[in-house]
Amino acid sequence: MDFLSLHDTRNKPGIITPWSLIHFLAGLNGYILLNRLNIDPFYNYIILLCVHSLYEIKDYVLSYYVKSHDAWGNNSLINGITDTILFLLGIISAIKIKDSVLIPLVSIIIYAYIFSNKEYG
Repeated sequence: MDFLSLHDTRNKPGIITPWSLIHFLAGLNGYILLNRLNIDPFYNYIILLCVHSLYEIKDYVLSYYVKSHDAWGNNSLINGITDTILFLLGIISAIKIKDSVLIPLVSIIIYAYIFSNKEYG
């Protein structure tokens, strides 16, 4: 098990990967977006947590029941837990930052780089 890794698999878990940053940014930007849509902060949190939990449940099912070996279904449980914690830290950061136009713009650049780089997974 590696604490910092470029890759995460069931056989060689990576606790924090480049995709962990995406989970943090998803929490941050998701909260900012729903806040701009004037959704109550409590419901904002619940909506985001439900969507992220469904994503992590999908990863868990594909990894441990379907036992897929592609990039979407070969994830460790520890990485899923870490990604959820970072997602929640993203929401907390958005609450503290309040509202910023710069955050989503910088996030788009980071998303584009990580999604376009085939080495991360």
